[in-house]
Amino acid sequence: MKIIEVTRDDQRFQAIDFLRRERALNLYLYEGLASKRPGSVNYLLQSFRGISGAAHTRSGTHFHVFLSERIPERTEELVGDFLLKSFPRFSSFFGDSLCVERLAALDRMGNVKISPFLFMELAREDFKPGGAVTDCLPVRGGPEHAEQLLPLQIQYEVEEIGVSRSSIDREKTLMSLKRRLSRGEVTVLFRGSRPLACAGLNARFEGTCQLGSIYVVPELRGKGLGSGVVSAHVERMFERYGRVVLFVGEKNSAARRVYEKLGFRTTGGLAHAKRVTL
Repeated sequence: MKIIEVTRDDQRFQAIDFLRRERALNLYLYEGLASKRPGSVNYLLQSFRGISGAAHTRSGTHFHVFLSERIPERTEELVGDFLLKSFPRFSSFFGDSLCVERLAALDRMGNVKISPFLFMELAREDFKPGGAVTDCLPVRGGPEHAEQLLPLQIQYEVEEIGVSRSSIDREKTLMSLKRRLSRGEVTVLFRGSRPLACAGLNARFEGTCQLGSIYVVPELRGKGLGSGVVSAHVERMFERYGRVVLFVGEKNSAARRVYEKLGFRTTGGLAHAKRVTL
């Protein structure tokens, strides 16, 4: 068994075919393997029997990983050793629940905190539009809205992802937000000129898109704005994609109820693992 860096198109196709056969859920990994963006690095776990794992990173600190359920424990140890030795700043990984839990359980990983998520998906025929808010206007966000939406994006990263506010690079976050806005991937609920809620995309692959950056200002939660902005955004995204997916924290029952009313159903689990330095 060996770990090889993906450098050829045939390797990309083999890796994506492997993920499909294994029914991997993590759309970030599909998108990462398919793209050729500068700074992206992909790896395959390969033996004489074929591919049994894949990984993607852009930062070297955070990885998206998938391993076949059939690989032995010693192979998991090989992957763990590779990440720790090759990437000294490696600190977290994300993927399908079982894979993440097995890697996190390795002694060499040290103290690891796992955050579980439910994977939910929606087909066009199951979509139940709803949640319109009469005094709010849903609009397609454009680059001209970036500065207005930046505080919401930063707060989303603090509350939902667990990033410390001091570690957020404002300019990089603004640039990323502008790129998504320029692609038409953000829907915003405005009351007058004030943005109250937003929904965007954080991954896309072929006919599937993954919703993300869904945020409602704290003082107006529970008033239908979340349902309104997600419903409007899903309706827009179905103009481009045949399937919409998202993931939500296992304990976030309020958000899960919103998604279920719109037609989303839970079909699996994902997890984020963060190595904790004591």
